[in-house]
Amino acid sequence: MELTVDTLEGGIKCVRLAGRMDLKGTQSIEARFNAETGALKQSVIVEMAGVGFIASIGIRLLLANIKQLNPAGAKIVFCRPQKMVEDVLRLSGLDSVAEIAADEAEAVKLLKGV
Repeated sequence: MELTVDTLEGGIKCVRLAGRMDLKGTQSIEARFNAETGALKQSVIVEMAGVGFIASIGIRLLLANIKQLNPAGAKIVFCRPQKMVEDVLRLSGLDSVAEIAADEAEAVKLLKGV
């Protein structure tokens, strides 16, 4: 599992994930993902185009960080998930606590509330 971080126009952070969010993959990025998302208490885009598989352990990681952001009024927007990954996000109910965007421009609009 790979994790990279970019700062987009307007200072919005984008955490880009690639690989399999199975037990091994999720454990390999968990500490850094937590540090780059929930711990900062700032809204963030999580780019998931490179994630080909997500297991319950990956869902748990995402949900834990969403819960850390909520009290601060910050949020996560998932961006460009592959069809299977998007289906899992929706079936698990994560789409009820975080938005899913088709592309980066939409994700930025959702974060800004435009």
